[in-house]
Amino acid sequence: MIESMRYPHISKLDLDLLYYLTVLLEEKHVTRAAKRCFLSQSAMSRHLERLRESLGDDLLLRNGRTHERTARGERLLRELEPLIPRLEGVLQGRGFDPANSQEGFQMAMTDYACVALLPELVRRITEAAPKSCIEVLPWSERSFEELSNGRLDTVITVAGIGAHPSLHSETVFADRFVCVVATKHPLNTQRVTLQQYLKYRHAVVAVIAGQQTLVDRPLSDLSLKRDVGLTLPFFAPAVAAVSNSDLILTVPRRLANHMARLSPVRVMAAPSEIRGFRYEMIWHPRLDDDPVHRWFREQVRILGQDMSKLRAKPRRGVRNT
Repeated sequence: MIESMRYPHISKLDLDLLYYLTVLLEEKHVTRAAKRCFLSQSAMSRHLERLRESLGDDLLLRNGRTHERTARGERLLRELEPLIPRLEGVLQGRGFDPANSQEGFQMAMTDYACVALLPELVRRITEAAPKSCIEVLPWSERSFEELSNGRLDTVITVAGIGAHPSLHSETVFADRFVCVVATKHPLNTQRVTLQQYLKYRHAVVAVIAGQQTLVDRPLSDLSLKRDVGLTLPFFAPAVAAVSNSDLILTVPRRLANHMARLSPVRVMAAPSEIRGFRYEMIWHPRLDDDPVHRWFREQVRILGQDMSKLRAKPRRGVRNT
């Protein structure tokens, strides 16, 4: 039998306060924490005061217009992040049942990942867990911070672009680049050489800092640079734009085959200097043992395996030379 006097600090706290404590420490901001917990700002402020009184620590200290965690706050967050999912599993008292689950999954994905993965992933999730909800946010340079802070569950993006080593990741699929040009474009070959590639102007889908990093970085390593005639943030309108110009668009092959179905374009292999790439699924280790998120990651994993088995083939409406 557990005696309450052996655990005096547990008896001081309601279980829901542990969750509020975790969110407050992750966000370091009362208003954002309140929004995540669907509470008013005043209610979350009261919870913070209760936590400070119960734990005998300020937990968050104001630093100008922001807050910083105290030393004890830092320790508490490290211990609570893996504890909360396990505690939820203990209280749930059973394994994850997708058919009856009303869980929500918060993801960040790039434009390309949405095209390559999302349609089939949505089909799989909604068939197996029809009451669940998927929320997809655009990938940004803040996505890894939001993953660490608990505002996101999963990030799916290109490998090697700065995820913190404390985060867990695995490869989902790989792809290679192709060049998309209008059918009337003078360039017509199986594979574009680097000399041919640099002869023409380019449409650039800006991913990070105004660049299409995976394309521009290897060129920069060779002290080369594309002549850019169009910069835009999305792949889909880029395909339509080059169909009426002499611009070259460099995109992943799966995306080209998908987006160019209704556009008068040709698809050619990109210069060999522009290498292929991998896409990763990234998550925080606190979700390693959570049955809900283990199941979700398994759906992404199976989808990636299925994609790897099938070589990306041109679809109707896409001309390849």
